[in-house]
Amino acid sequence: GNWGEASEDTHKLVDALAMSRARVAEPQSTKKGRNMSEEGVKSLAVSHIRKKLGVAAVRAQSITLLGRLEVMGPGAVAAGGRRRRALEQERLWARERRADALAAKQGFNQLRRGFAKLD
Repeated sequence: GNWGEASEDTHKLVDALAMSRARVAEPQSTKKGRNMSEEGVKSLAVSHIRKKLGVAAVRAQSITLLGRLEVMGPGAVAAGGRRRRALEQERLWARERRADALAAKQGFNQLRRGFAKLD
């Protein structure tokens, strides 16, 4: 998934691979020289397999995303220009709506002052 989660089937696969590794591998010893149990070997195998699968998933996702950049090209630039023009048009229309609302609120009569005869 987008956040690194895996399906239940993936968890089952990791568990089966780790169990197989634990059964086939020779008994491993700890730092203190004691032999690890099968569960201990399995837990190390699960950790190793998860790391490898995680790195592989991130690499595949990054290759996919970077591959998409090739097809964007000048079309993306043109789309950006269209979005900018549409935004500017929306701002213009909003300004006209505010002017119309102000004119309706104040009325269309002009206040005539001064010394000149208009009629």
